[in-house]
Amino acid sequence: MRFLLLLLIPVAAFSLWVHRKAEQNEARLGEVASAIAQRSVGVNCPGFWRRLVDVRGEDGSVRFDAAGRPSDTAELSGPTCDRLEDFSRAGTKPAFDCLLPDDRHCGRELVETARALATLAHESFHLAGIRDEAAAECYATQTVDFVAEKLGATAAEGEIVAVWAARTSPKSHPEEYHSPECRAGGALDLEPRTAAWP
Repeated sequence: MRFLLLLLIPVAAFSLWVHRKAEQNEARLGEVASAIAQRSVGVNCPGFWRRLVDVRGEDGSVRFDAAGRPSDTAELSGPTCDRLEDFSRAGTKPAFDCLLPDDRHCGRELVETARALATLAHESFHLAGIRDEAAAECYATQTVDFVAEKLGATAAEGEIVAVWAARTSPKSHPEEYHSPECRAGGALDLEPRTAAWP
């Protein structure tokens, strides 16, 4: 009995530490999502047990009800949450320079971090009520620099991630995630008065 108790105490302490760390990450990501959605929303990251049974394969999702209203929470995958947490907690942020002109010379972790930043931006627009995947993806491409900066990147690094997202999104997502209006001056341009893109 005493041995079991000695074993359970560190396990319980570790579990509590992991849970607290996850809550902090969710709160941080929820603040970024709320800024984009322009309402108070949250982000859920799966816990240990949910990760074991999660077979969806999606980086993130937001549910819409029958009336087309989004839920108040985005569900992010474990790997997406992990990349965002590692990025936001890093004292020295990774340099995204290798993403341009293409990401063939980048490490897998760096590319996954850029993808996670874009995923948070995309799901935040769903939380804002944008149900259409092409519109959410286009808006995300134009605001992923904001997400990166809110989590600690410089403006220049955020811009690199945005250019990378604009270039790679058409290759990495199904057709319904793309629109010919996702361009400078197009109907989905968030800043049509400027020539800058994204």
